[in-house]
Amino acid sequence: VSDFFIAKLDTSLTVDIPGQELNSKEDIRVYPNPSDGILIIESDLAIYQIHIFDPVGRRIYFQNYDGEQLINLDLKNYPEGIYFIRFDSVGEFFIKKILIK
Repeated sequence: VSDFFIAKLDTSLTVDIPGQELNSKEDIRVYPNPSDGILIIESDLAIYQIHIFDPVGRRIYFQNYDGEQLINLDLKNYPEGIYFIRFDSVGEFFIKKILIK
C-alpha cells in the first residue's frame, strides 16, 4: 500500500513587488514598450542596480551599474511575457512593467 494524498491547489496568483510605480515620465523612461527584447532606459536619476523579475516574482536578471543614466538592455533571450524592472537609485527604488513580444 502506498501513501498518497489529494490536494486542490489555488491557481490564482498575486505578484506584489514593493516599491513605487513611477507616474512621472521625467524620472525613468523605458522604451520601446512593448519590446522585441532590446530596451533603452533613460533616467534623470543615477541608476546603480537593475533587477528584473518574472510574473511570479523570481529575479531573473541582476546587474550593478555606476550611476548610469542611459542603459541599453538586451533581453532577446528571455521568453515573451510581462516582466517587472526594478531600478535602484540613491536611497530609493522604482519599478516599471514591461512586455516582451
